[in-house]
Amino acid sequence: MITLMFGDVPESNITSWQLVEDYMQPIAQYYNDPDVTDIMVNRYDVIYVARNNTTSRVDCSFGSEENLSKLITQFARALDQECYGVLDAKFPDSSRICATTTDVTPSGSTLTLRIAPKKHLSGDDLISKGALTKEMFDYIVERLRQYDNLFISGNVGSGKTSLLRAISHFVSELDRMIIAEDTQELYMNWFPNMIALEAPKRKRDINSTVIDLPFLIKTSLRLNGDRIWVGEIRDYPAADAFITATNTGYVGNAATGHSNGCKDSVRRLADLLIKGSNIDFDMAAKNIISGVNLFIHCERRPEFGRKVTEICISDGEKLITVFKYDTEKKQHVKLI
Repeated sequence: MITLMFGDVPESNITSWQLVEDYMQPIAQYYNDPDVTDIMVNRYDVIYVARNNTTSRVDCSFGSEENLSKLITQFARALDQECYGVLDAKFPDSSRICATTTDVTPSGSTLTLRIAPKKHLSGDDLISKGALTKEMFDYIVERLRQYDNLFISGNVGSGKTSLLRAISHFVSELDRMIIAEDTQELYMNWFPNMIALEAPKRKRDINSTVIDLPFLIKTSLRLNGDRIWVGEIRDYPAADAFITATNTGYVGNAATGHSNGCKDSVRRLADLLIKGSNIDFDMAAKNIISGVNLFIHCERRPEFGRKVTEICISDGEKLITVFKYDTEKKQHVKLI
């Protein structure tokens, strides 16, 4: 393996990745900047970066649509993936790419890079950055140690994975951890007794078993784990597999997903559950609230960056808000 800008790549594929580095020169400085989390190329000469919770336009350009198109094509070759309008993939260093060609965006190709953190944030880092208070972090850790099942929600880039990774350091090393993700992001390699599962993205034979996130969650149940932590839940099969696990004796589990708040997480999960089953919305919501003990919501907004804006606990029948972020006072408050 050879280490390049994008991580360790096989020697047999080094030429492809070196060409990527050449074509990427206009934005390479931002990719290598440890403070930059996202690079957004709206067209070849309109480029934004997100740095330290602030998004701003930068003065650089690929020079032409052709040059940007060449970069996207070379990304697809290096990753051994096809690009029919959209390229959605992961780099060797775990950064994410979502690119579109003019088949999908007629005004010009686009490129969005979510850069894997050069340094994983600790609980102290999140507290010092104001994402949450020490009291809030300690509360989450205490519930974690009591083997609560958790669900962390938020919008894209709000810090869900960072928070989950930070609290994982407080899981007992006696526990056996099973992680199931569509795309590997947690990278908890420090954990002594752990298996990390990832859904393969390569094309498979038409007759082969589809190995997706729901399949991995069900596989996790057979791997003798003490805790099952799941990546982002997006559809009925994944929601059903996770909520079933939380209601059948498995404890200390965690998952993430997109929603607008803790109570909205219950509604969103319930909507997913009723799409593929015969139960009604109320029964689905009841199963969720009885199975998941702690709901945490993260938000990323231009006015305050990344914050944990709400923490709710379930009493088995309803959610009770324990902490929230007061946007008017611009501070976290404890409600009970």
